[in-house]
Amino acid sequence: MSYISDLFEKLIFLHKTYEPEKEKDIQKLYDVLKEEIKKETDPDVIIEAINKDISDLMYLSISFMFKVYQRAIELNPINVRLIESFVNYVDIHSGPDWEVEVNQIRDLLRINCTEKAAQVALQIDYNKWD
Repeated sequence: MSYISDLFEKLIFLHKTYEPEKEKDIQKLYDVLKEEIKKETDPDVIIEAINKDISDLMYLSISFMFKVYQRAIELNPINVRLIESFVNYVDIHSGPDWEVEVNQIRDLLRINCTEKAAQVALQIDYNKWD
């Protein structure tokens, strides 16, 4: 298991066993993970870290997960399973917010335009409505 995977496990655990006095620890862990993911050049390391039951990933900050998935897709834009996983994650959270993008990516994947689907996935903006 990689360092990033270990940090993910710790962060999920802190969220599952949340205590207000641990909030600073949680934020520090997010900050460390963001830096590690930004530096990471091997998509498999990130993919390993997010290869968890979707219910565990739901504990984590949505904006953080967008960045994690998008970094992995940036590093491996031809990984159909990764793109599908991201689209499913977005779809769970989206309601109508990212419906157009989700449908566009799914349509592109259906016609085997994986790299184009990856480009659209990388353009999804968590702060779309801000």
